[in-house]
Amino acid sequence: MNDPLDENRYKERETAPRVPPPRDVASFPEDDPADLIIRDAPFPGVILAAGILWIVDGAIFVGLFGLFQMLQIPLQTSEFLFLGGAFFFIFDGIRLIMGRFRDPLGDAILSIGTGVVVLGMSAFYFHRSAIVFMLISGAFFAGILIAPGILALVGRSRYLAWRARHGR
Repeated sequence: MNDPLDENRYKERETAPRVPPPRDVASFPEDDPADLIIRDAPFPGVILAAGILWIVDGAIFVGLFGLFQMLQIPLQTSEFLFLGGAFFFIFDGIRLIMGRFRDPLGDAILSIGTGVVVLGMSAFYFHRSAIVFMLISGAFFAGILIAPGILALVGRSRYLAWRARHGR
């Protein structure tokens, strides 16, 4: 019993790593197959928020156009620009949420630029008329135009990476 070969074999067996037998997924119903799937990075939430805000912007502009028509205010060229911009924002917001938008850089810059112009126009009209409502409404509309533009710029790189991973 004091054979040195037996002791060495025993020591080797103790230190050898133990490999578990291969498992068949179907034989273990308590395992969740979803754990075996490698999860992909989710759609960027900042881009989702920007798309939703663009849709809300477009809906507000369409609502304002409808309100002006109900009040029977004479049509002006700027109202048609608001209506065109409204459909532009709704269309781009939907494409952005669906992940079919190529690159939101141009629309983000356009949204921010439009917001800055609206803010400048409201400040100009406030300066001329001293009506505080002009300044407040201009700041509101500028804010709802600038916010999604900034969000789209912030999430642009993650969105482009997400699109590249999904081959779109």
